[in-house]
Amino acid sequence: LLQHQHQQYLSESLVYPTRAYELLAEKINRSLFPLRTLVNAAHLNLIQEPFFRQLIITTSKFELAQMRERTRLKLPKNSAR
Repeated sequence: LLQHQHQQYLSESLVYPTRAYELLAEKINRSLFPLRTLVNAAHLNLIQEPFFRQLIITTSKFELAQMRERTRLKLPKNSAR
């Protein structure tokens, strides 16, 4: 259930600007990349701007890979079927 919710959150970040902002604000270092200032000052739409859209896609792919790695059960070969 939690994985499904997280996957939905990641996919919604490609559709809804507020979700995109939440995702990037959570994952990007604020001191290196002042996202709030850029969005507010330049009135950027994170979904339509190619750089930010690619950043969202890359972040989502990384999150999905991390999720897949965490859920993979490692069983000894002599105990597994």
